[in-house]
Amino acid sequence: MRFYGNEICCCSYACMNALQDQDIDLQLFEISTSVPFGIRHIGDSNFDHLLTTYCDPNRGVDAALELWGYDVEKHDAGEIDVAIDYIRSHLRYGKIVLGPVDMGKLAYQVMPAVLKRMDHYITLSYKTEETVLFTDSEGFSALEMNYDDLT
Repeated sequence: MRFYGNEICCCSYACMNALQDQDIDLQLFEISTSVPFGIRHIGDSNFDHLLTTYCDPNRGVDAALELWGYDVEKHDAGEIDVAIDYIRSHLRYGKIVLGPVDMGKLAYQVMPAVLKRMDHYITLSYKTEETVLFTDSEGFSALEMNYDDLT
């Protein structure tokens, strides 16, 4: 289900990479999130971002997952250490969609500075007690990362 374009929001791709449901139509899932129906600039005075979706991807994907009947658990972490602890304790039981993360802090991206403060979503899979595998719809699949690198 990897895609290397911009027809589908990265959050939807991360969900589909986690669910691995080959029977779902990716475009229909994306439409049901309402995310692709418009763009806006985040923050009136922050002109260092690219345009992004109008609808909050978190709310849109939550609604689409419920609509399509997927039984998923959502966990909101206010601090990075809380998020890392949650990932460590739950990842071996299934894949995790991580986001939004600052795309400018993803060192594997070709030009991360250009992507500064852009929200992005990736899928994490268990590898070992110290490392995770991640899939990023921007063209990266099954790359290994230490938990510490998630910060």
